[in-house]
Amino acid sequence: MTDVWEIPFLNPKAKERTGYPTQKPILLLDRIIEISTHKGDIILDPFCGSGTTLVAAKMKSRKYIGIDVSQEAINLTKSRLETLIKTESALLKNGRSSYINADEKALAILSGLDILPVHRNAGIDAILKRNYLSKPVPIRVQREHETIYEAIKKLSIAAKKKGAEIAFLVATQSTQDLIDFIIDDSIVKIIHSPALEINTFIDEARTNKLLDTDALTNQYSSNIF
Repeated sequence: MTDVWEIPFLNPKAKERTGYPTQKPILLLDRIIEISTHKGDIILDPFCGSGTTLVAAKMKSRKYIGIDVSQEAINLTKSRLETLIKTESALLKNGRSSYINADEKALAILSGLDILPVHRNAGIDAILKRNYLSKPVPIRVQREHETIYEAIKKLSIAAKKKGAEIAFLVATQSTQDLIDFIIDDSIVKIIHSPALEINTFIDEARTNKLLDTDALTNQYSSNIF
């Protein structure tokens, strides 16, 4: 056990949730009770609220006393003690590593930006720590075998769900058919990855140089004849 406890907040749809504004997860009180008391000990919570401390105490075979000025809180606590419900955490059961699936190649391309990597999201790789118009700024990197249309669609859907006003797609492949789609989806702004920008520049420079060479060759030939 470390000095940092990874205990997730209660899911809004968790059966354990009561709607009480200051409700804590039973998992948190479980941990506190387990390391600070023994079976049969008496646990006192003078501001018991939704009764989570008492529920955890009962589940851990401890005796308990709860006090609260609110009759609503007392009634809620009694109800929870009659029917014990505890939400198990898949995060604690499977470990944090099972939830970490951010694309490392995508994050490498985004290095240098102040971002928060996003896990378990099909459309967003990261979110800027800076907001735009008080809204999040999602970012996606185009995948190797993904068309620009597919990338824009995935990013657009995910970004709109988060209420974003703007989102950035980092294109990694050369394409000539962006304009029509961009007009239809103004929330997504497309920028080139450094690798694509450099390769495009070199390709264009080579093309221009070949054209210049051909022009000089033709001019030299015409002068001879």
